[in-house]
Amino acid sequence: MVNPAFEKATGLYAKEIIGKRVKEVLPNTEDYWIEKFGKVALEGTSLNYRNYSSEFDKYYETNVYQSKPRHFVVFFWDVTEEEKQKLALMHNEELIRSVTDNSIDMVSKINEKFEITFASKSHEFFLGFEVKELIGKNPISIVHEDDKDRIEEIANRMFKLITPPYFQSRLRKKDGGYIWIETSTKLLIENNKFAGAVLTSREITKRVIAEENLRKLQRAIDQSSASVVITNIDGEIEFVNPKFTEVTGYTKEEAIGKNPRILSAGNQSKEYYKKLWDAIKAGKDWKGEFLNKRKDGTLFWETATISPIKDSNGKITHYVAIKDEITDQKKMQEELENHRLNLEKLVEKRTEDLERQNKFLQTLLDTIPSPVFVKNLKEEYIVVNKTFLDEVDTKKIDPIGKTVFELYPKSIADYYHKMDQELFEKGLPQTYEYLYYDKNGKAKASVFHKNVIKHNNKITGMVGIVIDISERKAMEIQTKQALEQEKEWNELQKHLISMVSHEFRTPLTSILSSADFLEMFGARTSLEKNAVHIKRIQNGVNILNGMIEDVLTISRADRGKIKFTPNTFDLLKLLHELIDETNIASGNKNKIELSYSINQNKIYYDEKIIHHIISNLLSNAVKYSEEDKKIEVAAEILDEQLILKVSDEGIGIPEKDIPHLFQPFSRATNTNGIDGHGLGLAIIKKFLDLVNGKFEVLSRVDEGSTFIIKLPLIKNEKKS
Repeated sequence: MVNPAFEKATGLYAKEIIGKRVKEVLPNTEDYWIEKFGKVALEGTSLNYRNYSSEFDKYYETNVYQSKPRHFVVFFWDVTEEEKQKLALMHNEELIRSVTDNSIDMVSKINEKFEITFASKSHEFFLGFEVKELIGKNPISIVHEDDKDRIEEIANRMFKLITPPYFQSRLRKKDGGYIWIETSTKLLIENNKFAGAVLTSREITKRVIAEENLRKLQRAIDQSSASVVITNIDGEIEFVNPKFTEVTGYTKEEAIGKNPRILSAGNQSKEYYKKLWDAIKAGKDWKGEFLNKRKDGTLFWETATISPIKDSNGKITHYVAIKDEITDQKKMQEELENHRLNLEKLVEKRTEDLERQNKFLQTLLDTIPSPVFVKNLKEEYIVVNKTFLDEVDTKKIDPIGKTVFELYPKSIADYYHKMDQELFEKGLPQTYEYLYYDKNGKAKASVFHKNVIKHNNKITGMVGIVIDISERKAMEIQTKQALEQEKEWNELQKHLISMVSHEFRTPLTSILSSADFLEMFGARTSLEKNAVHIKRIQNGVNILNGMIEDVLTISRADRGKIKFTPNTFDLLKLLHELIDETNIASGNKNKIELSYSINQNKIYYDEKIIHHIISNLLSNAVKYSEEDKKIEVAAEILDEQLILKVSDEGIGIPEKDIPHLFQPFSRATNTNGIDGHGLGLAIIKKFLDLVNGKFEVLSRVDEGSTFIIKLPLIKNEKKS
């Protein structure tokens, strides 16, 4: 549709142009303006501009609006005379100077060669160039490199007498810095040709920075791991971020205009919500938890912080809620509470069991026909059995809490004391023959079997048993006398020693174990001490079980029964769990640090292999490091390999032992006195052979060791 004024102004009549495309009627119209008009029709935006029409050799002021979806209407006025007057005025240099020198905008004039012929004084303020330095320059020469192509395109359009809309660009200052400007253009046209232009530019650097900061803020909110909800003061939702949709199931369109109560599961009381509203209406932050309901009806917990948003006058205009889903944490709390209750019941039952075991062990020890004793580091007797008491004159002295110097003659006590000190210093099992005196002063040839008691790898005392061998000694003497002329004496002596050792080994193991139990559960010791030593027995059983499991693992590996079964799992979580397990097992003996240099938590690999490797290496690091020494676990991906490192500041490994470390039952020569069976590294070697992995050991004695494991990564074929 066109009106009569259009026909009069253009000479184009409705009956000739209705139904035709713009290009058919005005063939010189550029695609640029058709795109602009199309944007108005599709998006509902509007345009307002003045430009020169080469079709009609006139200036027009034009307004474009959307009349209805996918349509637009154009209003334009002939402003040719007005523009000619303005251009005439612009040609007056003195008038331009008087107007522009007092303007905050930068006003410049260019000629038909695109050279600056006039520049206002404001250029000196914003750019640092003197006016005379700008005269004769092409303004594009001080445009930022990233903007030049776009500005040159605008310049080309100006040569074609197309007035560009407002445009933004960056100009280089004299000191090398840049400012943002927004420029409007007035074309100067003579004889229907480009004769120059007047450029009016406004500095907008702060505005551009502010807009960029707003975009960053918007991106941060959109990418936040927390749900963000903004409501007006009536509680109607005006904004939600993508996380809100992910958690609740409601789209942005479904949520806008609704009240957050659409999420309510109905379990919070009116008083709960009243306190919330009282706080935020008073301008305070409110923090709390909600049990909410998703769009699909499932329930979830979330914690929320709700804050008022105020305008420049301090008036509340909106409220913003930052919410995190805590459903898993809630479930964990519930599980922990159930675990606590079960643990209390377990402790109660365990206490009853300990009391029964205490009575049983006391009875068991009292049936041993040889004296059994336990001493602390002060060499004081803290546990003895009935046979020991029978050998001591208890009417004169109670042995508990006493030392050998209070029970035996000094010459005998000095020897006992010397052997006890040697046992504590070396920390190794001790067997020797010496005289043992009963309460009647009778000396008996006896064998003393003693060993240290350790807690957290520290010696806390000793346990011993005294076995009467006087009869065997007599037999040995008789045998020796009968055979001292025979050449077979040495062989017979070896046979006797072997026989005696074999005969004593089994009962000795049982007695020493029973003596251990006695120390832990003796009637004269507290329940707390009993519990500590029960834990020691359990640890011993666990060590044996671990050794058996390690032997079985090596056996399965040798028979090809271990398979590589990769899966996707959280490596960072696994490493934290292994560190926590190690700290618990060692009683936080060492400070274990984690260096994680991988930009993702989840990897595709066999989790059990990594678990076994890191668990063994951490166990060794703790075992061979003194208390409070640092241990570091590191993980990174390099050249398609997963690199795992475990470093310690422990006793180190002699260089000659390193080539043999990964052989079964092989241990370093400097590990005497430290528990271990030499299977852990052998198992790691089996796993590395399975996956074509590699290892490297860096170590210095007394400085520490670093174990480097290299595992080739594989692609997840299922995922691809």
